Amino acid sequence: MGPPRMSWRPGCACALLLGVGLLSAAQAQSPLRGSLTEELPSAALPYQVKPVDGAPVSPGIRRVLERFLTWTLICDESKGRKVCNIVQSIAAPDGNLVFSWSIAATASGEPVFVVRAPVTGIPARSVTLNFGGAATVIRLTACDASLCVGFLPVDPMMMRQIRDKGTVKIHYWKTDGSPRVDISSSLDGLALAIKSLRRKSTPS
Repeated sequence: MGPPRMSWRPGCACALLLGVGLLSAAQAQSPLRGSLTEELPSAALPYQVKPVDGAPVSPGIRRVLERFLTWTLICDESKGRKVCNIVQSIAAPDGNLVFSWSIAATASGEPVFVVRAPVTGIPARSVTLNFGGAATVIRLTACDASLCVGFLPVDPMMMRQIRDKGTVKIHYWKTDGSPRVDISSSLDGLALAIKSLRRKSTPS
């Protein structure tokens, strides 16, 4: 199934492509907003940002990577068409993915975060993100054997956090009764990555 894309300018060949294997906007359900009040022990592990190089490319495709602190801008170009991906992935000490997110767009062009986490073992299948004290619960409605995916609309408060290089607190449970997984994600670098993408999308 095709990943969601965001066009920065009408008719521009440069788009924002959100990761191989992500569900399309038509397959996503509306996110669930609210808060979780139950507290369980946390799984305090040294999670780290995982370098992202993108999926292998076919011959004839030119790939350019740009690192913006913990965010990676990946652009693939072939026959004058450019497709780009801004993503941040966080891994456990064993290298397994614990959280990944990118920016996409709905069919109407509204920006959203695409969130991926391994919450297949809990019926709620949700992740809580705390932006500057404002907690949002996201229901991850599309799952395979190891990961679930959901969308979170990018509102003005989140845009301020991006501009201010804020830190997002993330938590979820993998299974009922398991220690809570707690992660911190920095938005520092994302605004520069988006700015760079917009420059690439501007016709020379």
